[in-house]
Amino acid sequence: MVKTSFVFLVCVLSGFLLTIQLIAFKLLIKQATVEEPTAWKILDQITVAAQQYKIPLFVIDQLLLNYIKQGDYLHTAKSWPKNYSSKNVNHHHFSSKRKFYSDFISYHQSSNSLLSRNRECRIFCRGESHLTHLATLADSITPETVIHFGNYLKDHHSLSVITLNDIDSSLLHLNLHVSIPTHIIIADERVDIRKQSHVVHIVILYDRVQGNNWWQAPVKLNEHHERILHRQGLKKTEFRLPYSSAIYDKTEIMRTTIDGLRIFLPHPPKSFLNPLNDKKFIECDRGRSNEFYSENPKDETLEANNFRKKAQTLLTKARQLIEHELGLPFWLSSGTLLGFYRQCDFIVYSGDVDIGMWADDFKPKIVDLFSINNIPLIHWFGRPNDSLELSFLMGDLKLDIFFFYREQDHYWNGGTQAKTGLKFKYDFPKFTLCWTDFIGLLVRIPCETESYIEANYGKQWRIPQRNWDWKSSPPNVQPNGQWDPNEWSETIRLIPMPNV
Repeated sequence: MVKTSFVFLVCVLSGFLLTIQLIAFKLLIKQATVEEPTAWKILDQITVAAQQYKIPLFVIDQLLLNYIKQGDYLHTAKSWPKNYSSKNVNHHHFSSKRKFYSDFISYHQSSNSLLSRNRECRIFCRGESHLTHLATLADSITPETVIHFGNYLKDHHSLSVITLNDIDSSLLHLNLHVSIPTHIIIADERVDIRKQSHVVHIVILYDRVQGNNWWQAPVKLNEHHERILHRQGLKKTEFRLPYSSAIYDKTEIMRTTIDGLRIFLPHPPKSFLNPLNDKKFIECDRGRSNEFYSENPKDETLEANNFRKKAQTLLTKARQLIEHELGLPFWLSSGTLLGFYRQCDFIVYSGDVDIGMWADDFKPKIVDLFSINNIPLIHWFGRPNDSLELSFLMGDLKLDIFFFYREQDHYWNGGTQAKTGLKFKYDFPKFTLCWTDFIGLLVRIPCETESYIEANYGKQWRIPQRNWDWKSSPPNVQPNGQWDPNEWSETIRLIPMPNV
């Protein structure tokens, strides 16, 4: 009886152990057959290769940066050494961090599987997009490195690599046409689109605006490139970066670990989180400028150069007060915009600096702020809701601020003749705002620059006009009534300047 019970117990125990073994075996089989997420796998391959070629990759994807902000990744991120500065990033700075990159490589080689580390891919595998945007700095990657990096990904991981090149626009004024790498787009064409294929886009950022900003070249895809992306199920609308040129504020680069991947993050990320329309960048056309000066020799007299210096100082101060201290947008307008577009310079005989602002951005604080910075108000025309125009004086140079009103199908600004109270209206086609580098300053201009200028100066804007009547010369001017004399004390204010 005891023997029978013992045998029965052994059988039950054996059966139980066998069941446990079968379950464990099934789990092992299941784990072996589960594939790592496509997005994580391709990012792992790319980031490991980037470490080997000493290419720092940081996240600039709006979608991912918003997810990352919700976590503690930036809190735990580590900064570059204290002597690192985003204003003097250079190739030596990155390439000299050999131990840092060796640590990266050792980390991946010791455990390069998401599953083996029993981790979840929570950020990079959210699944809302087929695309991840990363960036690196031109100072840390040479054209030769771009080629070697791409070949490595092709040879070792069978990835498709698209490298886009463009002409370095910063050298065009020297008549140098130098090709530079601007974008790297990587995809695994072996992945079935039904299994959620993924594309990684690496932007190569270049210094612009006297080294204070990073510039992104336009994305110029040919038909072959577009077919590759189409096969990945990627639509043009999924790009969360401008297809055009873009500009970003320089920022610190922090290293961290996300989803088991060693990666860099911009800190703070604000510039990369701004709306796409607030990043577009337009270069001044040096070819057009050279053509203009070939027909109209540049005035390099002492008087002209003094004007340039004063105008640059005044525009710099206006940018500091309006853009930085008040947080309000403004753009080059009238003669200053014409000078930028036609000759990449001030029009030295214009005698003033012209900018535009939205009328609904007007604040009385503008006047106070300029006044306490020794740029007093000298003219006030109109009202905030009608034909407002302000003029300030710094030394002997005038700054005109034209306030624009937005109608459903057009925009306009107003003018007032002081001695008669006559009102004038200047209509413009609707426009959006872009950034540009003008005489070393990052300022806004109408993206639709030529149509704006043609509205104000006509089709012959290329020809200098020294005799210009603001009441009759502009093709877009029209009478707009007259201020009642009882309103003049409010709408026509001429502030006398004290004798010095």
